[in-house]
Amino acid sequence: MNITRLLKPALLATAIVFALSACRETPTETAEDVAEARADGREDVAEAQVEAAEVQAENRTDLNQARADGRQDIAEAQVEAAQAQADNRTNLNQPGAAGTTAYQEAAADATEANADAAHGVTMAKAQAEYDVSKQRCDGLEGATNDACMTEAKAVYDMAKVEADRVRDLANSSADMRRDGN
Repeated sequence: MNITRLLKPALLATAIVFALSACRETPTETAEDVAEARADGREDVAEAQVEAAEVQAENRTDLNQARADGRQDIAEAQVEAAQAQADNRTNLNQPGAAGTTAYQEAAADATEANADAAHGVTMAKAQAEYDVSKQRCDGLEGATNDACMTEAKAVYDMAKVEADRVRDLANSSADMRRDGN
């Protein structure tokens, strides 16, 4: 029984050595595995580059469309503003209007219409810039994208507040004109 007790650890150690030696790769197998991993890596990189190029092309297309849409919105708002100004000049130049309450009312209406038209142009520009900024941000990832979107929204919100402020100031002026001040 003593011999069995002594042989068990020796047999176990021998079995472990044989098992470990059987698990090792030959240098040729290792070289083949490395070459295969490199090839797979090159393929993965090539696929990622193609995908990135497609995303960039799509972003350029979206960005160009956003610019075109923004320009169209601005042009339409400018046409509307010009038409409103022309209509208001016609109303103010009617015979007998000068010096009357009707003239003051027409002038106040013209001021409000001009302010609304200018507000429309300003908001169209702000929206166009915001759309372009969002498209630029879409090309970014993670925290950089989040920061970009936050900044774009803040710039848009500030432009909106400023446009509203200018319009409200003009409307106050129109109200004062109506009141005869």
